[in-house]
Amino acid sequence: MTYSQETYTFATFKGIPLKATFYRPSSTITYQATLLYFHGGGLIFGQRDDLPETYLTLLTQAGYGILGIDYLLAPESRLDLIIDYAQAAVDWFLASASQTAADASSAKPKNDNNGNSQTDNIQELTVDADNKHENKNKLNLPHNRYYL
Repeated sequence: MTYSQETYTFATFKGIPLKATFYRPSSTITYQATLLYFHGGGLIFGQRDDLPETYLTLLTQAGYGILGIDYLLAPESRLDLIIDYAQAAVDWFLASASQTAADASSAKPKNDNNGNSQTDNIQELTVDADNKHENKNKLNLPHNRYYL
């Protein structure tokens, strides 16, 4: 196996933990960046750990850490709550990455929705040494406080 796996709780919603699983490349591999993985499923199904083993292996062998993130799903949750908790996951990552699993020195978002994802308009997320992020391309969402 070219990676190890660690799971964290970044928030709770009505007593239900929302988790993020970090797949860390082997320590013998030069670390490239952390990919933030929001699963596909059109906001109605899917799970953070549904990335196929083949991709986990290829990406970690190339030096990428992968953070698979839970988010609320419709129709049980309203879109504004889904967005708020997805943003909470990103905020948690940026605030705690250096103390927990991921190296926040660089991060790149990833999704598996063939261009139909909540992260359509993201090009790149970069993080400096002080864990401050630079917004290179805002999400095209109705509320401008949601960005990566």
